[in-house]
Amino acid sequence: MNTNVDSGASRAVQGTQKPRGSCSFRGANLSGVDMSGQDLRGCDFSGAILEGVDFQGANLAHADLTDAKLASANLQDAILSFARCGGADFSDANLDRTLLDDVHGWNTRNFGLPAAS
Repeated sequence: MNTNVDSGASRAVQGTQKPRGSCSFRGANLSGVDMSGQDLRGCDFSGAILEGVDFQGANLAHADLTDAKLASANLQDAILSFARCGGADFSDANLDRTLLDDVHGWNTRNFGLPAAS
């Protein structure tokens, strides 16, 4: 798992406002889909199977990733600011330079690791 994450100090948060019209992929199986560079602000991916999805450079600000399965997904250079990630599985995901400002529900269990005591 690559965890060289960007806390936002090294680059400005751009385009993190929630879009007017949101999209829903709630519960969908999108395994292996290429969503690189897409504007997915505010989209609902709750409960979706996103294993191996390429989100490189995508804007997922304010997205709902609650209980989503993102194992082996590529989130390099993606924006997850203000996203909801409770119960999401990021096992083996590439988070290199991913912007994670104010992410909700983020903890070590998201990576298949034991919770900190």
